[in-house]
Amino acid sequence: MSVVTLLVACGGSDSGDDSGPEPTKTIQGKVIDGYLSGTKIYLDMNNNGKFDESEPSAVSLEAGDYKLDLTESEYQCLEVVPLQVEVPIGAIDEEFGEVTEPYIMTLAPMGASVNGDNEVHITPLTSTAWQGMSSSLSSAGDYSNLTCKEMLEHTEYLSDLKQAYDKALFEMGDVYNISAEQIFADYIANGDEEAHELAVHMVEGFKRTFSETAELLAKGYDVYNYQYIYTAGSDKYEWSREYDWILNYGMNHNTDAASKEYQGQVGFNYDFSESVVQWRRNVDVENISNGGDEGIFLKRGTYLRTTRDDSNNTILTCERLENIEDVWEGDLSKRDFTRYERTSVREDVLQEDDCTYDNYSHLPLVHEYIVRTRNLADTSMEFDEEKGLSSLQSIDIENFSAIQSEIESWNIEWEDPDAFDTEPEWMTKQKFEVYDDRTITYSRGLEGYRNKVTQFSDGTYIEECPDSNPTPPLMPEYGIEYCEQVK
Repeated sequence: MSVVTLLVACGGSDSGDDSGPEPTKTIQGKVIDGYLSGTKIYLDMNNNGKFDESEPSAVSLEAGDYKLDLTESEYQCLEVVPLQVEVPIGAIDEEFGEVTEPYIMTLAPMGASVNGDNEVHITPLTSTAWQGMSSSLSSAGDYSNLTCKEMLEHTEYLSDLKQAYDKALFEMGDVYNISAEQIFADYIANGDEEAHELAVHMVEGFKRTFSETAELLAKGYDVYNYQYIYTAGSDKYEWSREYDWILNYGMNHNTDAASKEYQGQVGFNYDFSESVVQWRRNVDVENISNGGDEGIFLKRGTYLRTTRDDSNNTILTCERLENIEDVWEGDLSKRDFTRYERTSVREDVLQEDDCTYDNYSHLPLVHEYIVRTRNLADTSMEFDEEKGLSSLQSIDIENFSAIQSEIESWNIEWEDPDAFDTEPEWMTKQKFEVYDDRTITYSRGLEGYRNKVTQFSDGTYIEECPDSNPTPPLMPEYGIEYCEQVK
């Protein structure tokens, strides 16, 4: 869970518990919107999104300068947990004056090593890169529940972390037309007006994210994703039409009466006075097994989407969905997980409140999504009405054992050939090999074998390409020399 605490002005320095090992490493840099003094910088060792007294911390001084002393083990954690900055009311921004609304900035795991230990800057740009990275991680699994120690003990997590990091930097560069060097630099000292202007806009989103997340947490919501993204001026967000901001959110709300999941995306204009729901997924969650945290989870709900016709008129469409799955285990080596989801044909609705789960049974199914993970292997696939739906469509959604048995009867394993009675729209199979110092990931799709990635415990990785595309279960040879481009 992402935890937001009330920020007030802080001063002095906080070096944590004096009884621990002597610091052996120091990182330093600047906290920047304009240069910010009076902020708290800390390494989020337990990855809970808030400062704990045992965590190494420092306070930024004039010109945003800070130094953070770390032990050797804490220094290793820079590769797997974020460096957070609490910007409290009363902090001083050398460009805009005293801070009147609190917010948080972040440097993503792996970001501290980009410029070396003496230029570890935390800015709105690094924070936006972290937003993209954390969004990928929240959809991929259990990252937010893992501490530094747990991640360093399981190298398979580092592969997901590295992929999310690379993806976030690529997408941010693609969207805003800035380089990785610009993202991690001191844009004020470099006279980079383009990056500076972009950063100033992004801070408005951080403030809204902070205040609105705090309100949701106070109401009992478990918020795992809540991010305002500045989209104005980016050709890549042309689909957002006249809107300058996009809010992506994901949260759960559990009460004695019901458990619900909420996800979605909302577009806003420049001053947030107008908005439109781009899409929204609301589901009720019921444990149909023995209750508690373990069991079989049945989810029923809706997808609401906003589209436009040829005359640019807004059209609201509604899909009904059913999903059944068991418990997701964070440890890949122990994971035994099945998910099946199906959705109905889209119907036009006049207003958002008209998109309800009622009257699902008479509507034709148009889409199915399956995930099966076990024995250090994972298969995901999707079926649609155009290419044909699977045999699962006729099974009662509450009959999880029958659904699981039917999936098991397919060529679902890594060693199986990729032939199915009904060919899916797409498919991805992955196989993992987990060692003390590295995790190796093999993957393939309907088109054949993809690259092999070896992720090491220090955060580095090697990507190798197949020399051929044999029919499974035969495997190709892999090597860097077979890749068109070495990464």
